[in-house]
Amino acid sequence: MKPLPVRPVDGIANTGTQAPLPRPVAGRVMHPLPLPTPDAHDLVDAIRNAAFQRMLDRLDVQQPLPVVDPTA
Repeated sequence: MKPLPVRPVDGIANTGTQAPLPRPVAGRVMHPLPLPTPDAHDLVDAIRNAAFQRMLDRLDVQQPLPVVDPTA
């Protein structure tokens, strides 16, 4: 029988600094970035105002007609 090989006593030659190990990610799941969620009322107002402004720009109206609220 041959004897088992012996590891060197000097250790491994130092080749410089080692690269840092990657940080473990819990579950390895991608999460989207948090986005600000506007209130529904504010979003509806913004859409309505933008549409009204586009209408005025298209029609080139200087003074819009008065709007009468039918629920009043």
